[in-house]
Amino acid sequence: MDSRAFNVSKKEQGIITAKIVNKYEFNFEQFQAGLELAKDEQNPFLMKYTDIIQSDEAFILLSEFANFGSLDQVIQKKRNLSNPAIRAIMKQILEGLRLMHEKGLIHKNLKPSNILLHILPGSGRVNIKIVDYGMIKKQKQSRYSTFNCVDGTYPFLPPELMHASRAGSFTVDEKTDVWSAGIILYQLVAHKFPFPSTSQNDIKQFMQNKALDRPADIEDTLWNLITKMLEFNNEDRFTAEQSLKHIFFTGRKATKEITEEAKQLASKSIQIQGKESSPFSGITSMTQNPTSIPELSQWEQLNKPAESSSESKQSNQTESKQNNQTESKQNNQTESSTQQTSKEATQIQQDQEVSGIDYIKMVEVLKQPFIGDQNKKKDLQQQQEDECKKIITYLKDKTNDNERTQIIEAGVTKELLTSFELRDIQSIPPIYVEAFHVIVSPASKEVIQLLIIKKISHQGLFRLLDHKNIDIVRFSIKSIETVLSSSIVVSEDSQPHPFYNSISKCFGPKKLFTLIKRSDVDKTIKDLTAICFVKIFIRSDIPDKSWKQTFISHIKSIICDSDEQTKLKSRAALRYLAYNTENHTEILKGDFLKHIVTDLKRPLQGTEEEKKEIQQLQEYECVLIQAMIKDNEDKKTRKTILKAGIVDSLLEIFLQRDLSTITHTYVEAFYFLTCEFDDDDDYWLQNAKQQIPPLVHLLNHQNTKIVGDSLLSLSFIIIAGSNSASKTQKHPHFDLVSQCDGIGTLYSTFRRIDPSDTNKGMAALIVGNIFLNREIDNESIRHDIISYLKGLANDKDQWTQDESRRALKRLSKIEANRTEIEKDGFQIQKSNS
Repeated sequence: MDSRAFNVSKKEQGIITAKIVNKYEFNFEQFQAGLELAKDEQNPFLMKYTDIIQSDEAFILLSEFANFGSLDQVIQKKRNLSNPAIRAIMKQILEGLRLMHEKGLIHKNLKPSNILLHILPGSGRVNIKIVDYGMIKKQKQSRYSTFNCVDGTYPFLPPELMHASRAGSFTVDEKTDVWSAGIILYQLVAHKFPFPSTSQNDIKQFMQNKALDRPADIEDTLWNLITKMLEFNNEDRFTAEQSLKHIFFTGRKATKEITEEAKQLASKSIQIQGKESSPFSGITSMTQNPTSIPELSQWEQLNKPAESSSESKQSNQTESKQNNQTESKQNNQTESSTQQTSKEATQIQQDQEVSGIDYIKMVEVLKQPFIGDQNKKKDLQQQQEDECKKIITYLKDKTNDNERTQIIEAGVTKELLTSFELRDIQSIPPIYVEAFHVIVSPASKEVIQLLIIKKISHQGLFRLLDHKNIDIVRFSIKSIETVLSSSIVVSEDSQPHPFYNSISKCFGPKKLFTLIKRSDVDKTIKDLTAICFVKIFIRSDIPDKSWKQTFISHIKSIICDSDEQTKLKSRAALRYLAYNTENHTEILKGDFLKHIVTDLKRPLQGTEEEKKEIQQLQEYECVLIQAMIKDNEDKKTRKTILKAGIVDSLLEIFLQRDLSTITHTYVEAFYFLTCEFDDDDDYWLQNAKQQIPPLVHLLNHQNTKIVGDSLLSLSFIIIAGSNSASKTQKHPHFDLVSQCDGIGTLYSTFRRIDPSDTNKGMAALIVGNIFLNREIDNESIRHDIISYLKGLANDKDQWTQDESRRALKRLSKIEANRTEIEKDGFQIQKSNS
């Protein structure tokens, strides 16, 4: 969520925090999900928001004031924490996540700056408060939660998001948050990230190597917990609940290391339970456990009040200072703008002491006009370049949002953009543009939003695209792409990017078209140029025919690019374009779908090199047809693709081709094209005969993702068949499933899947449904499947719970099945839907 936070005084509430959020970036539905969980102490580890105020340009979110800074400030100090301190803070974080995940919510942007610390006066306890919970609701029937871009901050993203293979769609579950929490734990212990730097290349290399370096002097149990939370394979990674049960939290040593201070604070928590009205009381069974209580004496030393960031303005204040601040803020309401500017300058001077950069001097140097004789110009340019070098040295490849915020607040970016706009273009050296680029990348969306609030001028950046120096062009287009991505709006209406008008005024689209046609720029620049162009015209018709043909053609050519980020961004861009009817027509122009069908029907024959080329082409086209579909509701395009015969071609591949040559890309395309017909029983009934044998065949595949997608598709077919049958009819597809050895294959699949995998339940549901009004005659299958369905009857997932109860009810009509069901006095509860 893009925002800026300020501390303000309200007469009734004292000091509170007001967060200003751009209205175009604010997703009220996602925010409401988290809001419900934070209220009434359902989750005492989430920041409680007290009010929402809407203005013409923004939402203002009022929340409680956290007085002890953020975890980011603690990590940046790089001081050693004791095991009890690490244990306590991580238990609070993980319990906060567990309570979210229990409600089907995912934070998806967990990082140290989003974890605030608060001391309730007189309590002696440090409580964590998770903020910026623009959460998502997990889908019930699908393995995927769909996004138009990757949210979150790169150093905290798990491998499955960094290497996402889906066009603008990413597999996100609660283990996404656990990975982020694992990175935070690693930082607390090792005082660094588990990769050499926070550049995307270093992070991607770390993900590819799958090697986690063990910090020196770390005990075995803590290291084991870190490896479980930072498991590269999502399926093997711990959940928050599993992490809390780890021996590091529950073992004898954890109990032995409890100090007297922690015991006293726990006892005090029990005594004051029910007496505190503040939402920061946070009295729960978790906070009454002494292993969950960070000792104030240690944390006061680690987190003394500092003036090093904008966050410190809202933290590290004693009660007496809070009262003084309240009076000060009330007086500030009548201060003149000159006085306020003076105060901001003073704050910046205090902040710069930490980094050693004099922002006031930097602004003064950068704002000097480039006039005078040659010697004066040369001296001035050298001074300005020296200031730019400071920025690059301090920020390059570093995720230091606090420093970036101070640079923007001081006016450094404003002066750089002014020079880009007004100075003779060929006299601008590359170091100026590189300095601007490192300010915006790698920066969080909050930092970019601050630039937007400061009314960033696009004219200077787009003007630089005409420069002869390729490095300047490269830094400029990268900066433009970053700013456009951080302010993109995906809405239901056909409308361009919010910056469309200002960019058009400086002939931005035309400059991008000229740039992509230049012969002296490389592929990377052209790829970013195409991505930027599409983002400007998101959901809107591209007015110029030659522009439309050029950029759509280029985007289609890079959706399977070897560079992961180019691949992901181009797929999302193609989907943006598809929202507009005219652009969608251009994408599907001519015999486009017929050519894809022809290519998919090509047998995998020839030399190894020829086979590889055929497979790469087919995989490319599988990705392309996914990217053409606007969203999950775009059944019209899906039906057009189905009618063209693409799904039939994929089914033929599944049935005829050797399993080792079938990659997840093929199966993912089939699932993506058909999964949104999950509520259309007629579709599955009509296509069961063609689809069941190939999908059963895929269950023998070694790839767990392929097996998972195949089970989901089979579940739609089999459950649709159960729904179509009368109360006494047997399942209409039983014979078909039996003929292709589906029963045996499903049961062996069920047995080999790990119990922690939700696909095991899906296999049990399919078998349970296929024996509709029929005895499961194999005793082992009957016992294993019914036992598992009985366990699912009380599953936390409502859809799973309802379907398992329905399957058991249908099985119970046959005596042998009913006897197995009613063992141990089990009774089938009524489903909720």
